[in-house]
Amino acid sequence: MHDIGFFIWKYSHHFVVNATNQAGVLLAKQFSWRYVTYKLTKENGSYVRKVDKAWSAKNESSTQFRFHNNVFNEFRNICIARPEIGAEAFDAVVEEVPFYPLANVNLKFQEPWTDKPEQVPPISWGLERIDRGVRTLTYVWQTGFGKSYMSTRCALHAGGRLVMILQPRYHQKWKKDFLKMLQVSEDDILEVSGLGKLADMTNRDWDNNSYPIVVISQDTFMDWLALYKAGDYKPMDALGFGVDPPNLMELLGAGSLLRDEVHECFHRYTDLIARIK
Repeated sequence: MHDIGFFIWKYSHHFVVNATNQAGVLLAKQFSWRYVTYKLTKENGSYVRKVDKAWSAKNESSTQFRFHNNVFNEFRNICIARPEIGAEAFDAVVEEVPFYPLANVNLKFQEPWTDKPEQVPPISWGLERIDRGVRTLTYVWQTGFGKSYMSTRCALHAGGRLVMILQPRYHQKWKKDFLKMLQVSEDDILEVSGLGKLADMTNRDWDNNSYPIVVISQDTFMDWLALYKAGDYKPMDALGFGVDPPNLMELLGAGSLLRDEVHECFHRYTDLIARIK
């Protein structure tokens, strides 16, 4: 099989294009431009064009590109239309990475928490998608409909450790929700804010008896991603981290990554998902 310029790792939520030559770099880079918006910024009296928001990710040396799985077929169609690649050669370089083992965490709702009649259809929709292996769910409803409950209901159905990455100002809100809804105490919820605490978390022994719920500051996680990118996606053990960002969910045995208020910083959520399994 000839070198077509790249090979691909396909995970549950995203895929990684690993460029092996300049042709592969150019192809992946041109595709990534579809998911970047720019703005004019004034510097030294002149306006320069700079990246405003990015819905993909890459390392500094432009040898590894990460995209959400929603655009995988689009990338494949572009590649197989090229005579130097084609469908057979493209499919041969795609490695489907199996989902990691989930932590054996037994989270349960308190009595009398149960589905309200109006929540049954959307919850059934979410549970059915999880059973089919669909890894992304989005609930959009007005305040008071019970999005927190419905999301948590689906997360518990998926199994594994429940992980959240969200803006710090929502940490206490969700902590109160979990304490109100689930059979947990404050000692069951690990809150992570700051790179030092994040590093400590990555060096823990995450057996099945560790925290069943982990809430991570989005700002802290994005700072970690910035360090990872600045280091050209090289291993971060020298900086004191037990794993790199793409392997965090596997370390935690997470079955769900819950988000909230995604409209406030949608491009950052997409960037985050493009860097984790």
